[in-house]
Amino acid sequence: MVFGGIPYYLNLIDRKYSLAQNIDQLCFDKTGQLHYEFDRLYASLFKHSERHIAIVRALSERSGGLTRAELERREAIGGGQPLTKALRELEQCGFLRKHRDFTKAKNGEVYQLVDPFSLFHLCFIEPNEFDSWISFQGMAAPYRMARPCVRARMPAACRSDEACARHLRHADERVRLAKHKKQSSCPDRSAHRPARRRDQRVRDEVR
Repeated sequence: MVFGGIPYYLNLIDRKYSLAQNIDQLCFDKTGQLHYEFDRLYASLFKHSERHIAIVRALSERSGGLTRAELERREAIGGGQPLTKALRELEQCGFLRKHRDFTKAKNGEVYQLVDPFSLFHLCFIEPNEFDSWISFQGMAAPYRMARPCVRARMPAACRSDEACARHLRHADERVRLAKHKKQSSCPDRSAHRPARRRDQRVRDEVR
């Protein structure tokens, strides 16, 4: 959930310390390498990233996601072609996913924030309600869920349906790559059949 399986983030983990200690040092410490990574990440990927960040912040506030019409009502987001482009770029980069809400008659496309690192940052680091990950883990569950930032964003960060969907997408990708590898490594057998028939006829004539 914290690092989202990103190799660069995982390589920053120091094996001498526990996972909680690494999270504190990398994310919660203001001198940590990932404390300001959220803004750097979007600024490095997108030109004029303010709209992209505004979309991500809005989506993080509701675990079920938001429709395009709901996003357009946000002053920092706006609408039109710039919104279409920003949503497409975020979806292509894997920060959000789009799915159909069949409970709505029309315009039922819902956008959900699914990037684990963005969810973790917006839920735990940016609100500045916790001194460290260790202190958060030490709190009793009712007190943890009572915090406003956790109550609003924690369901999105820990959604079981999104975790399953993410695993299915990875599984589909692995199957597709395996099929491609098999097809590229195995020659087309049908191309050799006529030659085998000719060889058999030659042998029959010799006999």
